[in-house]
Amino acid sequence: ANFSLFVSRLIFSADDAEVVVGSVLWVDGAAGLTLHSTGITEYIVPPVEPEGGVLRQIIGTMSANDEGGYPFEMEIVDADLPGSGNDTVVLKVGDGARASDNATPASGLGFSYAATGTVVTGDIQELDLEIDLATGVVGPAED
Repeated sequence: ANFSLFVSRLIFSADDAEVVVGSVLWVDGAAGLTLHSTGITEYIVPPVEPEGGVLRQIIGTMSANDEGGYPFEMEIVDADLPGSGNDTVVLKVGDGARASDNATPASGLGFSYAATGTVVTGDIQELDLEIDLATGVVGPAED
């Protein structure tokens, strides 16, 4: 499979409000399946990081071959330098995926897809930004 991922979490320091924006495109040529995010609702920074990496969880909804609006959850681990073969991705869509961080995994939707693997080419990079609304200064967010 090939995928493209962009997700950004903007934190507005005045009231700790967050805005999550982004897009996921996942193409599994062997399965004849194209998954495209229709909404990204959560960007989760887990309280415990894996040893030797940075884990992020992305939750939202996806279409499958331009149909449906299925819940998805994606876990990405930035473990090393580009091309090292140590970054990983896990994707669940439809049955078995959560619609929010505290939700029970979905069932009875009639569609499920799961994939896990190592990023062979490209790189996963994690970047969080904080925006001070009073000054307009943008800087790295503190987790």
